[in-house]
Amino acid sequence: MQGGAALGWPVYSEHSDDQDANDGIVTLTSEYQKFTEEFIMTEETDAQAFLSICLGNVGGQITDQHRIVIDNISLVEAENPTPENPTPQNPIVKPVTVSYSTHIQSYGWNKSAAKNGAVAGTTGKAKRLEAIKISVEGNEDLGIQYTTHCQGYGWLNWSSNGEISGTTGEAKRLEAIKIQLTGADRDKYDVYYRVHAQGYGWMNWAKNGEAAGTAGLAKRLEAIQVVVVKKGESVPDKFEGVTASEKKAIWQVQLQQLQQLKAQIGHMFSIVHIFRHMDGRTGRMTEIFPEQQVKQSD
Repeated sequence: MQGGAALGWPVYSEHSDDQDANDGIVTLTSEYQKFTEEFIMTEETDAQAFLSICLGNVGGQITDQHRIVIDNISLVEAENPTPENPTPQNPIVKPVTVSYSTHIQSYGWNKSAAKNGAVAGTTGKAKRLEAIKISVEGNEDLGIQYTTHCQGYGWLNWSSNGEISGTTGEAKRLEAIKIQLTGADRDKYDVYYRVHAQGYGWMNWAKNGEAAGTAGLAKRLEAIQVVVVKKGESVPDKFEGVTASEKKAIWQVQLQQLQQLKAQIGHMFSIVHIFRHMDGRTGRMTEIFPEQQVKQSD
């Protein structure tokens, strides 16, 4: 079956004795023969396509009579066949937009959300970030969640997809943040983020749930950048006009350890730690306590 060659129509089927040759020639005998041919049309269906059957002696005259019976010709819709060794294709990764708004000391919420790495917050004004909300658009199978380290509260529960993390109206600073992606397509992307922290300036990029900022140092976050990229892509140090200084993404002090150390030191000085020295003039041993000096008796 084929279309018109002059019109460039494709040949869909050429039944042959020699399948390798595929020349459309079969040998007829005096016996009844049955030929079955199945094929898939690869072009759009053309109403003018036709079935052509020719009888004759190849290279000579017709010497025998034959009768042709055409039975049960049907066209059915078929799905595209899957090749035996399909060529792997790169998964389609939709471009996404990440948007984020911050609540700033004295200013409140940003008038408009920052997007795709733009700076949200302030620098050089000594204004703390108090809350943040983040969302992603462009892929319904991708979400985002985040948690902040908040003054007086520590790490808060995870918020997601535009929910508020932090506080408003309590004059509490954000000190650190963690951000990670969610949803069926989360493994197709990376989320990068970095913060401007009091006393440190712009810190290095953190990504995929790592902490950025400080914890336990009483330092406020002042600004933030957030970027979502395809998996494996990186974000340059200089981005959206900002260059990070060579500082870690997170500076953290374990308060519990410090409190334990402080308790031990206080206990040592108040009870245990006793200085002894020899008086060079008298040759006597004296004991010096933190509060008072007691001279030994003879």
